[in-house]
Amino acid sequence: MQPSIPKSAPSATSATSATAGAAEPGPPSSLPEPPADIEPELASAPPWIGRIYATGLVRANESLESMELRRTAKRALLVIEKRSRLAARDGGQAGAWSQPSVERYIGDVKEAKPDGVDLTLKSQETTLKLSCATVQIKVAAASAKALGLLAARAWGLAARVTCLPEGNVCLLDRLKRVRLFRCTGRGDSSVELSFAAPPGVERVGVNDDQFMSGQFFRAIPKDGSVNDAFRAEPPR
Repeated sequence: MQPSIPKSAPSATSATSATAGAAEPGPPSSLPEPPADIEPELASAPPWIGRIYATGLVRANESLESMELRRTAKRALLVIEKRSRLAARDGGQAGAWSQPSVERYIGDVKEAKPDGVDLTLKSQETTLKLSCATVQIKVAAASAKALGLLAARAWGLAARVTCLPEGNVCLLDRLKRVRLFRCTGRGDSSVELSFAAPPGVERVGVNDDQFMSGQFFRAIPKDGSVNDAFRAEPPR
């Protein structure tokens, strides 16, 4: 007997077109430009882009954090833009994305053994202490489809999917190895942030209860849109 999988949420584009004035997240380059008082070398440093998308059929709200990191040998600038919206329910449409809240962090870079750096970044209200290093991981394509392990077995797709070791998420598409700049919190800063060269990389956290629950990395689309239609459908 095949498991009953809830219908996928509509795409962000269709949800926006159905709601007048809906605010769609723009591409990563739409994050605010570095302020004029930032030292020129830091402002012109190449950006690393990351995003965190939290979704799920049992969530009341979805959240989206878009991040841009620039750094030199001694200084770093991190900009985080946060949005949220009501999640789709029972095949309906998701709400419009909220207007963004933007927080800017700036601070110092110090070399750390063996091959990493430590960042100490401050905003007007918060201090982030991060340990960062370059790593290589396998990332799904921006258009990748995902499903839970039980569905993969029931639909006869178990041999075609890549199931991740943590959680209950399997990906139908082939994964590509990508170089990430990954940062984890030090001390009281309990965060994990990942960045890649533009258009960037996105960590998707999905909670569909017993159907699919966990997280995976995928590429950010070149236009910066949010792919919320990633749940696989049963083969016909």
